[in-house]
Amino acid sequence: MSVENKQLIILPFPQHILFDGAKTKLICNVVVLPRNNPFDNLVAGNDLTAFVNASFRLKAWLIKGDSDKLPTMEDHAAQENYQPKFNLVFQNNNRENIFNAIAAEFEIDSNPVALSTKQPVVLKKYLPEAYRNAFSFSKPRNNNGVTDESYFCALKNNNFLKPYIRNDKVNWGQILAFALSQPLLAKALGILYTDINIPLNNADDFKEGGWIYFDFDETDLADTTLHLTNSNLVQYYAARIPSVTESRQVFAPILFPVLEVDGFGNAEATVPFDDVFRDVILYDDGFAKIVHGSQAVNTNPILETKEGPSPLMDTGIRLGWDDEQLLTWMNRGFAETHLPLVDIKAHSKLTVSRYRIDVAEISQQAFDSADMRLTENEVKKKWRSQVDITSKEKLEIGGVNLGKYKGESGVQVSPARSNDTERRLWLPAFFTFWNGTSLAVPDPIPEKINNLAKYKEAEVLKNPDKNPPVLYEQTAGTEIHLILAAGSKC
Repeated sequence: MSVENKQLIILPFPQHILFDGAKTKLICNVVVLPRNNPFDNLVAGNDLTAFVNASFRLKAWLIKGDSDKLPTMEDHAAQENYQPKFNLVFQNNNRENIFNAIAAEFEIDSNPVALSTKQPVVLKKYLPEAYRNAFSFSKPRNNNGVTDESYFCALKNNNFLKPYIRNDKVNWGQILAFALSQPLLAKALGILYTDINIPLNNADDFKEGGWIYFDFDETDLADTTLHLTNSNLVQYYAARIPSVTESRQVFAPILFPVLEVDGFGNAEATVPFDDVFRDVILYDDGFAKIVHGSQAVNTNPILETKEGPSPLMDTGIRLGWDDEQLLTWMNRGFAETHLPLVDIKAHSKLTVSRYRIDVAEISQQAFDSADMRLTENEVKKKWRSQVDITSKEKLEIGGVNLGKYKGESGVQVSPARSNDTERRLWLPAFFTFWNGTSLAVPDPIPEKINNLAKYKEAEVLKNPDKNPPVLYEQTAGTEIHLILAAGSKC
């Protein structure tokens, strides 16, 4: 059965492995997503299996070793390296009122067009000098990364022949994807479960690496309505655990499909995963690898030459990171939506959705020194996130109080199109600009300079729902972290 026919998707997001004697454990988040309308019955004829009011339990399968082989979905009773951990998540809340409140806010597209039916697109990116100078760059990895004038030509030839037709319809997949960016809402909807403590039998369970995936727990069916273990209705994904012998954070930027096994014990065919394994191993610490920055030298903020007028004001530091890696990830994601149905069930899931930017002040001596140890010693415990946000009031939806939110928004990287004739999208030359203030809320400095506080106070009195932005302490120096769709971070 292809992914197109699945009703539920279960995604694990490992966070930490803690070694503390008898309390050795793996801490994990998990996402449970209905693939289609959450009001539809997942089991035909059973009204209690609609996701909005279904109750269920989850168990975890821990696989010791075999970190170079994909896990399988079968009877693991005879497999000693497969360890079940029961009764980890129990969901019995009726979430229908929250789903109804969301449905009332949007025009829902009940019959969205499948991505696999749309024309494929290619993403390209200009690789700026700052990126090329950040490491021993020789040439782009493939034709999608460019160093010529094609990106600037695309910007100049911005030409859309077809009139813009506004479409306010959204589908439930888009709504739930947005909900995952607000953890309080995602938890209330029953699609996100955080800080699940999974006890480990002993400290060397993952000495040679391994895997984790979640499944429905059928050990106690009396108080659950959703029993879909080993069902063709569920698409299971597994997270690879690296070799671990001491406490550390665990980060899974890409998830792998759990393979189905036929009656003869043969696992389903898969597409090659060699390059995906490389990415998982390289990014299991959750940090970007090639971080680069530069300041504008022209009134056009993306040009890199001094030809033309100089900037009239300081526009901040242009930041980018892992340009070709992001390009590869996003192109892979677009390509997987157009795999033949025989292969689409075997694709991987990129889980990185946003990026956290930390800054820390360093001395001139450390900045000028080629010895990175000076910088590393100075910045210990001094990093400050530039995407932290704290809500001033409690968040509400449909009369349901979600509580106050304190967390991180993150920087998202999105492509754009310069015309409507080519099936080509461009990633921005730089991913964000940092000028010493928060990247999550408006810059407060112009407000102070123009003495806008009194006007904003008057506006707040007129519109009680509008709140002035939160002010943040500023520091300097950069570090980039990857943030997962389930809120995981390092």
